[in-house]
Amino acid sequence: MIWRHLIFSMTLGSAIFGSMPIASAAIQILAVTSSTDFQATAVAPGSLESIWCTGLTGIQGVMVADGPVLPVQLAGVSVDAGGFGGYAPILAVADLGGYQLINVQVPWDAAGFNSVVVRQGQETAQMSVTVDGQWPVFFVSGSGYVVARHASDYSLVDPTNPARPGEWIVGYASNLGPVANTPPTGTVAPNSPLSPLAPTPSPSGGGTPDYSVLILQPGQQPDYFTQAVDSNFMGLAPGTVGVYQINFRIPETAPAGDTVVYMRKNVFCGFFYVPGCGRDFTSTFSASVKIPIAN
Repeated sequence: MIWRHLIFSMTLGSAIFGSMPIASAAIQILAVTSSTDFQATAVAPGSLESIWCTGLTGIQGVMVADGPVLPVQLAGVSVDAGGFGGYAPILAVADLGGYQLINVQVPWDAAGFNSVVVRQGQETAQMSVTVDGQWPVFFVSGSGYVVARHASDYSLVDPTNPARPGEWIVGYASNLGPVANTPPTGTVAPNSPLSPLAPTPSPSGGGTPDYSVLILQPGQQPDYFTQAVDSNFMGLAPGTVGVYQINFRIPETAPAGDTVVYMRKNVFCGFFYVPGCGRDFTSTFSASVKIPIAN
C-alpha cells in the first residue's frame, strides 16, 4: 500500500509544479521533500525523501526498483546523500510530464542529509536541504487522510470505511529515527525479530525522547499534558524500506467524523537550561493528519 501511495501521490506534484515550463536537458532540482506529505524538509536517516527535478532523460512513466536490495542507480540516475559520502538507495523514478520525481531512502548511517546531488550521465545538480516547517511523520493520502489500515482485516481506513471507537489501527509513517535490529540501508525491515523504535538521548545533552500518539477533539490543541492513546508497537513495518508502522487504538470517547492525529515527542532536558534542548520537559508535535471515525 505504501508503494502505491508513493507512486500515485506523485500526481500531487502537478498542483505544485504544473505551471513549470519543460526544462532543457540540464538537471534542475525543484524541491527536496519528505515522502510522507511532500513537505520541503530534511528527514532522519533511514527515512524516505522525495526529490522533484527536471532534465532527467530516458525515463518511461514510473520505474520501480526490483530485488530484495534497492539499487543506488536506476535509469542511470543516482543520488549522492550529502553528509554521508555515498549514494542513497532508490525506490522509484518517474517522469510526470514536464518534471521528474525520485524517491530515495536516506542511508541509516548518514551523518546528515544536508544536501543532495542528482546525477545522470555527465549531468549533475545540487541543492541544500534544511529542516523547515512542521515535523512530517504520517503518510498522507491525496484526500488528506492518514494512510492506515484496520488491524482486524487490514482494509484501508477511509471515509467509506472509517475507524471505529475502541478498535486498533495500523498507521504508516516515516522520519522517526533510530530503531533496534536496524536492517542494512536499502533492505527491507525484518518480520522476526521486529525493529521497534530505539530512541537515543539528545546530542545536545537532553534526555531520551518518548513517543506517543494523540487523537484530539475538534479545536483541541496538543500539549505535553494531552493524554496519549494506547499503542502496542512503533517501529519499522516488516517487508518495507524506510516505512514505520504505528499501531494505535481509537479511544472509546473519540469524536465521530474527521478528527486529527498527531505524533508527540517528549524530552526531559533537565532542571537547568540546555542549549538546543531547553529546560524541563519539552514537546515536539508532528504535522497533523485527518482520520475518519464512525458514529
